[in-house]
Amino acid sequence: MMKEVAKSVKFLCLAQAGHWLAEENPAGLVEALLNFDRAN
Repeated sequence: MMKEVAKSVKFLCLAQAGHWLAEENPAGLVEALLNFDRAN
């Protein structure tokens, strides 16, 4: 559904995290965001 309205959509399943990514896996979230930013 998101690909219908956005050009660059990525899906990532972040280990050890559920609904509260920043609290449950802050290092993994930062790494994922930095990787996305560098790629785009």
